[in-house]
Amino acid sequence: MTGGTRTPPDWCRRGRRDQKTDKIRRSRLTEREFVSILREQESGQKTADVCKRHGISEATFYKYKADLYKYKQEALIKSGGMAVSDARKLRVLKDENAKLKKQLAEAMSDNASLKAVLQKKLCRTV
Repeated sequence: MTGGTRTPPDWCRRGRRDQKTDKIRRSRLTEREFVSILREQESGQKTADVCKRHGISEATFYKYKADLYKYKQEALIKSGGMAVSDARKLRVLKDENAKLKKQLAEAMSDNASLKAVLQKKLCRTV
């Protein structure tokens, strides 16, 4: 063996740099892509086969899986232990409730002012 630096083959560098800008990419997979890969693995296929098919290492797969799990846990904590869809429904219901409370307050104030006007008219006639 001669001393010197060896350049890695092209397939090692493929995912690390963008071909046009020659800058290091932040990530090769979007969250949506990874979720579909995770579903494939959860459906019973071997992790090694799924990773090979999509061109990622098993370490990358498990890192993404851990990050996704942590993100879901943070979302659950922020929403008070509810799923994201339940949190959306709750937000819509809260908004609707606030509108209804405002309408009720306006109706009650109108009712109170009409009662006051009616009282004045009745007191004048007596």
